Amino acid sequence: MIKVETFPANNGDCFLVHTPDGVILIDCGYVNTYKDHLKPVLEKLHAEDKKILRFIITHIDEDHIQGALTFLSDNGDAKSPKVIRIDQIWHNSYRHLQVDKLEGTIQEDAMALLTSTIKEIEHKVEKQVSGRQGSSLAGLILKNNYNWNTDFREAACSIDYFSEITVNEQIKFELLSPTVKALEKLERHWRKELIKLGFREQITKEEIFDDAFEFMLKLNKEEPNENSSQPASSGEIDIEALKKKAVMLDTSPKNGSSIAFILNAYGKKMLFLGDAIPRIIDEEMEKRCKDLTGPLRFDLIKLSHHGSFANNSPSLFELTDSSRYLISTNGLSSPHPDKQTLAWIIGRPTVETREIYFNYENEGYKLMDNETLKNKYTFLPILADKPENRNITL
Repeated sequence: MIKVETFPANNGDCFLVHTPDGVILIDCGYVNTYKDHLKPVLEKLHAEDKKILRFIITHIDEDHIQGALTFLSDNGDAKSPKVIRIDQIWHNSYRHLQVDKLEGTIQEDAMALLTSTIKEIEHKVEKQVSGRQGSSLAGLILKNNYNWNTDFREAACSIDYFSEITVNEQIKFELLSPTVKALEKLERHWRKELIKLGFREQITKEEIFDDAFEFMLKLNKEEPNENSSQPASSGEIDIEALKKKAVMLDTSPKNGSSIAFILNAYGKKMLFLGDAIPRIIDEEMEKRCKDLTGPLRFDLIKLSHHGSFANNSPSLFELTDSSRYLISTNGLSSPHPDKQTLAWIIGRPTVETREIYFNYENEGYKLMDNETLKNKYTFLPILADKPENRNITL
């Protein structure tokens, strides 16, 4: 039996996939997500001699990694973990980009510039999300000797290097994102940010660049989409009209670097999209669907970017289908999930009831909890907002 456990992560992501061999942890939400909800579960698993098979940190964004910093700090050395054993971590840092990195050290004034910038960003981030970082993820992973991107021979998690990863006979990953091209775009974006700061030296292999890369990306928030829909609670919705409404799809470098994958475990097929962008995902799905007579079926689809229409294209819902959809957000910082996304999920013919899981009673859930809509479009909104109902059994 496979279970997917979803945790309250505010506007972020945090999931545990439970298998007979151990668990797969996908992102960590914020500090309170980890301390109040995830940590007790991990400690219980550790007491049962279970382990994390893969800890997948999809991309650098506060709502995905802040809790990971506290977790790895608490867990300590990989060989004598205080919370739970981790076989391997997937995480793309600056060292996995294609930029040439020199040996040696940068000049003292350049080091001072990067250090002061990191401290300034840390202060701003701390004020925004109420959780002091004090280190980069890369720094903690290196310091505590974790297996890092070992499946990728310590290169980037990228579909251009390895498209399939086998954990054992029963658990396999099909990587969908990112591409090397997407990582190169992120690299160019980051180098421009460095230049804006006045840093014009050659990048070296020093760990300060891990910190500079991570802290800059944390502060780099997405711009509001000019084509954004109204909040999901704004009156009744016309599903057919929303399905036809044009949208502006996400092309941001940070979300383009997001790790997305198909997880095949004990006969169950799950799609986890992180915050991935449609161009990359649609291309990969088209390859898999070219010989099919209908959409590719999944036992669970975790929607990209908290149900944003900019990250879940109409094509995705033509190429794939599932009886279970998962949306992770409280909907407070952004009006997610978008109405269009909900319309694309439910506004298709189906012979089964589609279940849409919400980990908060957000405006999207309230909109979908409508008897007229449920009867017309054959779906069921389900709240997975408390410990007793967080597990989705597949």
